[in-house]
Amino acid sequence: MTCWKVVGRGWRYQFRHQGKRYGHAFYQTKGEARAAEAEHKKRLKVGPAILTPTGTGCREAMNEYLDFCKRRFSEKNYKEKVFIFRSFLSHLGGEWEIRKITARDIIAYLGTRPGNANWNKHRKSLCAYFQWCFKHGFLAVNPCLYVDSMPEDRKQKSIPTQEEMLRMLLAAGKQRVFLLALYSLAGRLGEVNNLRWQDVNFEKRQVTLWTRKGRTGEWRPQVKHMNQEIFDELKRLYDKRSTNWVFPNHKTGLPYKNRRKQIANICQSARVPDYGWHSVRHHVASLLADKFKASLPTIQKLLGHTQVTTTSRYIQSLGADAVEAAERLKIDQSTQPMHTQKNGNEAK
Repeated sequence: MTCWKVVGRGWRYQFRHQGKRYGHAFYQTKGEARAAEAEHKKRLKVGPAILTPTGTGCREAMNEYLDFCKRRFSEKNYKEKVFIFRSFLSHLGGEWEIRKITARDIIAYLGTRPGNANWNKHRKSLCAYFQWCFKHGFLAVNPCLYVDSMPEDRKQKSIPTQEEMLRMLLAAGKQRVFLLALYSLAGRLGEVNNLRWQDVNFEKRQVTLWTRKGRTGEWRPQVKHMNQEIFDELKRLYDKRSTNWVFPNHKTGLPYKNRRKQIANICQSARVPDYGWHSVRHHVASLLADKFKASLPTIQKLLGHTQVTTTSRYIQSLGADAVEAAERLKIDQSTQPMHTQKNGNEAK
């Protein structure tokens, strides 16, 4: 069943085609939803055959896609795609028509990658590229859909303990307020790094962080509450402000482009493992779940996740309900059947 009713709003439909999910809402009747779904599938099936141009080069389409990525994604994501596509084109050699690239060509390239994790990383970017080409009529089918991902060992992320977090804050020096903001607001590095004073409301004790995380890629606000500690620190910075940025690079007056060396120095001074900035968010999520028993939806809202499944991956602790359930898994010795004796006769 691809159609279902949303209480109080009507009917909607949803289906998958060429690895991409499509859907629309809301229709007054189930019949209208089914008819709209059939028409949508028909357009997708006929569209590429009509729109697909002949002789479009892979490099040409790739440049168009990268122009799109530069607007849609972060600079880090964009540069990563540039590297992957350059490596792929270098492996192909010469100029290829995009419609002549097959799954075997992609597999041959991925086979040159050093490990399964790198295979999956490059496959993901290539699959997104070919799917974009399919969507815009360069291809009749996405060849990457026939390329399997590889199993990889996923190591549990290392996050600082409460004691280590305190030592990091004490050793942060000039970056202490920035680290404290990451901790108190549970924000991402880029969100806090690019925070402007216009998004800090001292009267309401609120900070608005902006992110493009999510399926749409559009900027969306996340309103965070300021506790007393971060309120006092930001107020102190505000009284001495010289730019519109809350945490500028004092040499340029603009946000830092790279803070890797800063967190490395903090960890070294605090004599803790080499954690990254993002580990602070994982620490906050686990702390809220383990010590303060916050619910998953509450942690999801604080972290600004659109999917609760993403939040669950941040938490590295067992909830009280899971611990209680495990405690109940005890064998009642009184209900066990009597064992047989060594000579094979039943014990009396």
